[in-house]
Amino acid sequence: MIYFDGYCMMFKYLDSIYFKFKDEYDWLASMLGGMSILADNSTADPAYKIDWDNAVKKALNASEDKNFTPELAYKAAIIFLEDYLEIGYIEEIGRVCEDMKNNRYPDIWEEAVNHYEVPWLILKK
Repeated sequence: MIYFDGYCMMFKYLDSIYFKFKDEYDWLASMLGGMSILADNSTADPAYKIDWDNAVKKALNASEDKNFTPELAYKAAIIFLEDYLEIGYIEEIGRVCEDMKNNRYPDIWEEAVNHYEVPWLILKK
């Protein structure tokens, strides 16, 4: 996975949105479950890794700066969500995209950047 830290930032941001606005974003729970990281560093749903990598490539192609920055991760997160909206994942994802494009919750993104961690999925034996 490219820009793994950026993926973790996006996960933390979406997770925070979910917990802050559960009634509005309850659908995020299933998405976050699939985005969780397994012990081998793969995503619980393999499509999320591929889709994140594609979003990062698109963000890099649109950017003059080819270095990892939280801003690049933010742009990649928007592209990631737009791609899911485009394939018809769930209409409500459009609200998250618009909120991100309009920088509606900069404090939540700042928290995600400064306090993200790997979203491990612990499986019981």
